[in-house]
Amino acid sequence: MEWFTLSSIALAAALGLETASAQEAPAPDPAPTDAAAPAGPDWRVVSRATDRANLIDVNSLAPGADGVTLKAARVRTTSRAGDYSHTVNLFAVRCQANELHLVEESDIAADGTTADTYPADEPWLPVEPGSFDEGIKMIACEEGSLAGPGYPSIRAFIDAGRP
Repeated sequence: MEWFTLSSIALAAALGLETASAQEAPAPDPAPTDAAAPAGPDWRVVSRATDRANLIDVNSLAPGADGVTLKAARVRTTSRAGDYSHTVNLFAVRCQANELHLVEESDIAADGTTADTYPADEPWLPVEPGSFDEGIKMIACEEGSLAGPGYPSIRAFIDAGRP
């Protein structure tokens, strides 16, 4: 029996396989992880004005060193069909401090391409009750959710008639 064990170990070594001795414990199963991150954007309307819709990508939430970031978009509702122009903002939110600031802004041209992206070095400001910023904070800090359909892109929202 001992010869078989030594031969098995020698064969495994020759094949480059790892062997476990009787004193080694098998590796533990990996720790369970949180659910997989949602795949792709999920843009949802958070508020409306007479001439625009404000959307948040609920799948863009990302914890960072200085708060939670997420993307929001402003889309004109009075533009002609096929006009994909809109603005996308990256916001950071400090949940406990009730503060928000704009990190980056991107202007999207009528053809749907990014026309310009620039940093927006704005100060942290308090979130005002009843404001668009409050809607952003509610989603970023998981204090609420958005009902209604989601769209995989702003283009899909526009193609759906900007509902």
